[in-house]
Amino acid sequence: MGFLKVQKLNDFFNDHSICIFTDSSFKRNENCSDSYIGTAAPAYSIYHNNVCIYKGFQLIYDATSVQGELYAVLLGVQAAGKYQGYQIRLFSDNQTAICSVRDWIFDWVRETHDGKQTLGPKGRIKNQPIIMNIIQAIIYNNMPIELYHVKGHVNIYNAEKMKKAKDVFIASNYGYFPSDCIDDKLIQAIAIGNNDVDQYSTEMLKMYYQDRRFSLIEPIRIGYHSFNLAQYRLLVNSRNIYY
Repeated sequence: MGFLKVQKLNDFFNDHSICIFTDSSFKRNENCSDSYIGTAAPAYSIYHNNVCIYKGFQLIYDATSVQGELYAVLLGVQAAGKYQGYQIRLFSDNQTAICSVRDWIFDWVRETHDGKQTLGPKGRIKNQPIIMNIIQAIIYNNMPIELYHVKGHVNIYNAEKMKKAKDVFIASNYGYFPSDCIDDKLIQAIAIGNNDVDQYSTEMLKMYYQDRRFSLIEPIRIGYHSFNLAQYRLLVNSRNIYY
């Protein structure tokens, strides 16, 4: 396997890499009896050489907070298709959104008698249309993509908070590796990117409720097709952390 490579700032943020941060803000619908339903503002920001070069968002009504987070990942993956030839890295502080499409999906996929695919026994996994469309977008792009779960709302000036952010990053993405396998400057840059997209999403949702200047879209319900699990595994398990 080789020796563990220390992950540094320029290993992630460099001329041949695109880093995409995703997040979603959520406001409960006060007129709905279901406290989990409201308006979500999934957003993404694109970085090249540690500089933000683009931001985008949508507003979704009758959605849950998890649907917003998943939709943000979908927006980020769709945007990644414009950057053929770059190494793509996508970050989210929502563990469900990342692990669903990076890890759990391989245990969830079930083949039905008519040749279709569902997620979980008898298709019981929630939010299947969004999850399956993220997968389809990754396969359509046909680009390796590294998916990372990160800690959200990190105060970069607080040493204890930064240590926690590093611990979460290592545990969520690399397992039980030593803390010195990740450089502090890299953790700081990731925290800044995540905080920035979080603030952007929050501002867009706030602006909508202030003056209704943006239009809402429905939660995603578009259809999807079966996919090649082996091909997908190669695209999402592309992290190279060993010499």
